[in-house]
Amino acid sequence: MRNLIINSILVFCLFTCTPPASSGDNSGSALASLLLGFGGVSTSPISDETTSVTNFDVQTAPIPGSSGTLTFQNVSATSLSLVWTQGTDAQTPTTSLLYLAYISTSANISSVSQMESNGLALGSYATAISTINFTGLSPSTRYYFNVIIKDGSGNKVAYSMANQLTTATPDTTAPIVGGGGTLSVSGISSSSMTLSWTEGVDNITSQSTLEYLVFRSNSSNIGNVASMEANGTAIGSYSSAISSLNITGLSASTTYYFNVMIRDTAGNKSSYTTRSQATTAAPDLTSPVAGGSGTLTTSNITATSLTLNWTQATDNVTAQNALSYLVYQSNSSNLSSVSSIETNGTAIGSYAAGIVTKNATALLPSTTYYYNVIVKDAAGNKSAYTMKSQTTLADSASPNVGNSGTLLVSNVTASGLTLSWTAGSDAITAQGSLQYLAYFSTSNNLSSVSNAETNGSAVGSYSAGITSVNVTGLTDSTTYYFNLVIRDEAGNKNIYNTISQITSPPPDTSIPTVTIRNLINKSTVETGFLYGTATDNVSVSKVEVSIDSGSYTLATGTTSWKFQLPSGSNSWKEGSSHTISVRSEDASSNQSIIKTINVKKGINRDINGDGYSDLVIGSGLHTSDTGRVYIFHSTGGSGITATNVSSATTTITGQAVVNRFGYSISMGDINGDGYSDIAVGAYRTSSYTGQIYIFYSSGTSGITVTGASSADKIISGEATNNNFGYSIFISDLNSDGYSDVVVGARNHSSSAGRVYIFNSAGSSGVTISSYSSASITISGESGSGMFGYALTSGDINGDGYIDLVVSANERNSNTGSVYVFHASGLSGITTTSAASASTIITGESTLNWFGDAVSVGDINIDGYADLVVGASGYNSNTGRVYIFHSSGSSGITITQASSASRTITGEATSDKFGFALICQDLNGNGYADILAGAHGYSSGKGRAYVFHSSGASGIPLTTASSADRFKIGESASDRFGYSVGALDLTGDGTVDLVLGAAGYSSNLGRIYIHHWNSFMPGDETADTSSAIITAQSTDTMFYHINIAR
Repeated sequence: MRNLIINSILVFCLFTCTPPASSGDNSGSALASLLLGFGGVSTSPISDETTSVTNFDVQTAPIPGSSGTLTFQNVSATSLSLVWTQGTDAQTPTTSLLYLAYISTSANISSVSQMESNGLALGSYATAISTINFTGLSPSTRYYFNVIIKDGSGNKVAYSMANQLTTATPDTTAPIVGGGGTLSVSGISSSSMTLSWTEGVDNITSQSTLEYLVFRSNSSNIGNVASMEANGTAIGSYSSAISSLNITGLSASTTYYFNVMIRDTAGNKSSYTTRSQATTAAPDLTSPVAGGSGTLTTSNITATSLTLNWTQATDNVTAQNALSYLVYQSNSSNLSSVSSIETNGTAIGSYAAGIVTKNATALLPSTTYYYNVIVKDAAGNKSAYTMKSQTTLADSASPNVGNSGTLLVSNVTASGLTLSWTAGSDAITAQGSLQYLAYFSTSNNLSSVSNAETNGSAVGSYSAGITSVNVTGLTDSTTYYFNLVIRDEAGNKNIYNTISQITSPPPDTSIPTVTIRNLINKSTVETGFLYGTATDNVSVSKVEVSIDSGSYTLATGTTSWKFQLPSGSNSWKEGSSHTISVRSEDASSNQSIIKTINVKKGINRDINGDGYSDLVIGSGLHTSDTGRVYIFHSTGGSGITATNVSSATTTITGQAVVNRFGYSISMGDINGDGYSDIAVGAYRTSSYTGQIYIFYSSGTSGITVTGASSADKIISGEATNNNFGYSIFISDLNSDGYSDVVVGARNHSSSAGRVYIFNSAGSSGVTISSYSSASITISGESGSGMFGYALTSGDINGDGYIDLVVSANERNSNTGSVYVFHASGLSGITTTSAASASTIITGESTLNWFGDAVSVGDINIDGYADLVVGASGYNSNTGRVYIFHSSGSSGITITQASSASRTITGEATSDKFGFALICQDLNGNGYADILAGAHGYSSGKGRAYVFHSSGASGIPLTTASSADRFKIGESASDRFGYSVGALDLTGDGTVDLVLGAAGYSSNLGRIYIHHWNSFMPGDETADTSSAIITAQSTDTMFYHINIAR
C-alpha cells in the first residue's frame, strides 16, 4: 500500500511538476506537458526509515551496459519505448543501481550535467530497470534520449545519447480510382478477355506503389469494396502499377461481371465501376460438307482452257453463300485430300465465296490435267471435293502474223541487210515461244508457207521470241525477195507478206575531189565569197573550209559550194596574207585531199557576190558631160561577155549636164556585208563644187539603181570650183574591217587642193552627209599644186595598217609632188596638213606632172608596200615611171624623184608614158608587177606595157621599150592605154587586164579585156583581146573613160 501511494505521487508529479529551468536549454519546459509513464518497470520500495549504510568507495562510478547503447522499440506517431542494458558497479549490486531517463528536442543531453540541466527527466530514479515508455509525443518529430545510471554512493554516469523520429499521422484516406472508375474489355474470346483500367492516385501512396486486385462474379453483386470481398472471386493477388489483366478460364457464351479494387500502403481501399462482358461462342471445329457428294464436272473444253463445275457445300455454322472455294490444278493424280491439294496443286486464283464454276486457262493442247476444289467455312475448316481429271483438245489453229504481216528492211549494205517484223500471236502458244524463220529468193516466189519452204533459202533455223534477223552473204546491186514463216508449238505455221529490196552497190572507197573555182594559190582576193565544186563517184555529203589553219566550217552546197569569207569587223586587212584550206566528204565519210592556197587580201570588186570580180567603167563626158557609169557582172569562167555598153548589167546616169558623173570611180566593201559597193565622183556639179555618190550592193542582185539621184549617200563639196570628187578611192584606212571613202577636191582654196576621208560607220556604211563632218580633212600646201589629183593606199611601213598616198601633180609649175601619210593604228589617218605628211616626194622638173598616177604594191616582196608614180610630162611628154621601195618600218624615206629606187622612161616624146598605171601581181608569182599606159604612143595609137618583178631586187628594167609584154592600139588617135585596170574577171586566180582606148572611133571609146594567158610577149594589137566593149554609135561622148579599181 505504501508503494502504491508513492508511485501515484510520482505519476502525479510527472504530469504536473515542471522541472527547474536551466540557463542553457528549455527542453524541460517543452516536455512538461508530455504524458510519461513507466511500463514493465519494477521499483523497489523506498524506505522512510533510517537505513544503515556500509562504507563504500564513493569515487568509483558505475559502468553502463553494452557500452552505453540505447535502442528504440514500438515507435509510433505519439509513443515509443527506450531500451538499454543494465550497468554494473564495483560496490553497488546490479539490482541496486538506479536509472533515470531524460528526453529533449535538441541534441543537448549527452552528459550527466547536460541531462540534468537541459533534459526533462521521466519520473525519478528507479532501480534495476532496462526499458521505459514515452507517450504523448508529437508525430513526425525527432527526440533525443539519454539515461543516467547512479550507484549507491551517488556516483553518476551517462549512457550514449540516441535520437528517434516519431512516425507520421496514420493514413485513413482511401485512394481515388483512375478514369472515373471506368473499366474496358478487349481481346474477347470464348474463354478469355483482357480487362483494362486507368491507374488511380492517392494522397500518400505513390501511384507506382498502389496495388490492384481484380474480382469476378456471375452476378452484378460486386459494386463496392465490401461486396467484392464478400461476393467476388479474386483473380490472383494484389499487384502494383498494373492497368490491365488477361482473364482466362472463362466459359463460352457466358456473361461475367468484373470490378477492380485499389489499395494504398495504409490498407485503405476503393473500388472501380462494375463492368459486364459476355464471352464469345465456342469455336467452330466442324468442316463443311462438299455438295453433290463432292462430284466435279468439266465443260467448255478447248485446247487451252476448260470450265470446272461443282455443287455448293453446306456447313453447321457458316451460311452456304458465305462458304469459300479454291480450285487447284496439277499434272499428276495427287489432289485427293486437303493437305495433298495444298502441297501438290497449283491454285487457280484465290478463295472466292458462293461460286460453283471456275475457268482454267493457258493450258497445253492434248494434255491431261487433274483438278480438285477446297471448300472453307468462316472458321477456316476445310473439306475437299473428289479429284477430277480432264484432257484438253489438240491445237490445230495457225498463229497470227504481227502488224498485218508487214516486214521492214534496214541497214542495207552491198552484202547484207536486217529484216525486222512485229511479233505474232497465237491462241495457245505464248508470244515469246512462237518461232520464226526467214527466207529469201531472187524471184518473187515466197508468197505462201509451201512456196517459201520450196523456193526460198532459209536464214538459219527457227528461233523463238525474235523480231529481226541479219541476212548476210548477198550480192551487191541485186534485188532480193524476203518472207517470214511463223510457227507455234503445235507446228502450225503462217506466213508474213513478201518484201523486196535491192542491195547496195559495192562499198565506196573512192575519195571525193574538191576545187576552188574563183581563186588559186597566190591570188589576190577581190571577192567576199569563195566558190568551188566537189565531185564523187557516188555523192558529196559536205564541203568544209578552214581559214588560217582554224577549225573547219561547213560551206553552203556540195557539188557546187559557196563560202563567205570573213566580213564586217572580222574582214581581213588589205594586203594581209592568209591561208585557205578546203576539203570535201562523201556519204561514206571518205575525205578528199585538202586543197590549200595562200592568198593576199585585195579590194573587194565582187558586186553581186558570185565569187568573180565585176567591171565598173565611168564615162564622165557622156551626153554633154552628164556622165554615166556602167556595171558589167562577170559571167564566171568566161568573164565579161558583153560587147556593147548597152549590154551592161546596170547603167547609172548622172543628174545633170556638165556634172561629169563617173569621172572618178572606186570599188570596195564599205558596209562589210561581203559585197562590193561603188563610190562615184561628179566633180563639176553645182558650178564645179562637186559631189560624190555611194551605191551599196543589194546582195546577189548587185546594184540595181539607174539614176545618180537614187544613190544611198550623196555628199556635196565645200564651195564652187573646188572639184570635190575629182578623185575618189575606197580603202580601209582605220583597219576596222569596213572600207572608208577618200575624196579629192583638187581645186580647193585656189587649187591648193584638199582630201576628205569619210570613215565607214560599220554595217550602215558611210553615214556622214556633209563634207564638214568628214572624219579627217587634209589640206594641200599653198599654191596651185592640185593636191588630191590622184589617190591610192597600201601598208608602206609594214605596221599592219593602211597608209594613204595623195598626189599634187601641178605643184611647183607642174613639177608635181606625192605625199605619203602613215596610219596611226586603229585611228587611221590623223594628219590634217599635206605639209605634215610622213614623206613628201618632189618631181624632177617643171611640166613633168609627177603624180599623174600613183599605185602601191610589194614589188620586191619584202613585206612592205612600194610606191609607183607616173609623170607623163617628163621630157616633153615622153613620160617616166618612178619606183620607190619602202625602207621598212620607216616607210619611204626618199624625198626626190631623181633618187627613186628605179625609173622607167618612155619611148618617145608625146607618148605620155605613165599617165595611167597600176602596181599589182599580174602573173601570179606573188610579186607585184607594173601595168602602165602610154596613150600618146605612135600618133595616139597608144601602147600598154607590163613590167615583171624579178623578185627581191624588184623590177630591173629602166626603159619602156624593154617591157616584158606589150599591147598596141588599133589606130591613130585611139589613145589606147588612157586608162588601165587589172582584176580577176574569170575567177581563174589570174588577173585580167582592162585597157581603155578613149579616142577609139572618133572618141566613141572602147574597152579591151585581155585574159592573162592572151597577153603574150610581143607587140600585139589591142583587137586581139579576149573581150571588147564598145560604146553605142549614138554615144558620141564616150571620150573620157575610167576603170574602177
